[in-house]
Amino acid sequence: MRYTEHRVLRPYELLVATVGIWLKFWTMYQEFRATSR
Repeated sequence: MRYTEHRVLRPYELLVATVGIWLKFWTMYQEFRATSR
């Protein structure tokens, strides 16, 4: 079992990862704003 191809982060995967991180950050920010009232 050889690992011939490198693990390349495609633009699509990078976009998905960025969107996921921003969604997590946004939900945390909304919860923080809701509780800090």
